[in-house]
Order: sequence, then structure tokens, then C-alpha cells
Amino acid sequence: HLAIKSLADVALDTVVFNGHTTGADTLWAAVPLITLSGEQMRSRAGASMARALGCSTWVARTLTDYKDIAIRLASNPKRLHAAKRELERRVEESPFFDTQLWAKGFERSWFQIWDTFEATGDAASMHIVTAPSNLEQYGLDWTPENIMIGTTRHKRSKGERGVGGGPVHDPLKLSKG
Repeated sequence: HLAIKSLADVALDTVVFNGHTTGADTLWAAVPLITLSGEQMRSRAGASMARALGCSTWVARTLTDYKDIAIRLASNPKRLHAAKRELERRVEESPFFDTQLWAKGFERSWFQIWDTFEATGDAASMHIVTAPSNLEQYGLDWTPENIMIGTTRHKRSKGERGVGGGPVHDPLKLSKG
């Protein structure tokens, strides 16, 4: 489906309910996503993704802006080509599409939540930003083969079968053995 999306020149995000996964796939396919940021989370996803990629010029503030941005981009082939090439570069370089970083950050967030609960006895609301600098508390030494998310462990090497992978972090003592 990404190959088909990549054939589009421009994508128009729906206004009330943004594309979410569809929007992310569209950006991954290097198709500029024109979006209008709304008041509710469901209508801000497109703007969040565009801003995470540094493409805030595609985020409209009004319906008139939405139309104008789309027309301006779609009616200028040179500008459109440049926008798609720039988006390709941003997709490659941005932490937004860095799956390994995301997985490490996601796992580390659970560790931080547990550590906070153990220290305070309170399950407080937390805001955790996944960035390389924020992962240092738990180390950046894990390779993608050693990432553990939930109870699923990825294999250590291509030839190895069964459970392998990251360090044991079982504060509730749920693992068998």
C-alpha cells in the first residue's frame, strides 16, 4: 500500500478525524500531507506528525489556508518535487520514524514508571519524551536484537530460535524459571 501512496502528489488530511496511521503511512511514502489542526486530539494528529518531521508549512490554521496550501503545492511541479525530496530526507533522518529509538524509549518508559511507583508508591501520571538523551538513564547499549517489549523477546541472532534478547526486568516476578 505504501508503493501506491507514493504515487500521489499531495494528500489532504481529513479535518475532523485526521488520518493517524494513514497519515503516518502517507508521510513515510514521502507524500506531503496537508492538514488542518483542530481542537481535539483526533484532529491534531496530522499536525503533530508534520511538526515532528519539520513540515509545519503544510499545517493550516483555517480552511482557507488548507485550500491555499494544497493549491500552492499541487500547482507548482518544481515546488512539489522539492517538497517530496525534502520529505524523503526528513523521513530518513527524523526520530519520528526511528523504530529502534521508539522501541527503546517505549520500554524505558515502563522502567521509569515502575521505578517511580517503587520509589513513591504512587501511580502518578508521567510525561516521557523519547529522545536519545533521555535513554541514558537505562543505557543505550541494547542493540535492536536485544530489545524486549512487554513479554515478547526478539531473537539475539538470525539463526537462533525461541526466546532470547534483552535483559531480564521482572519487578513483579512474573517470569517462569
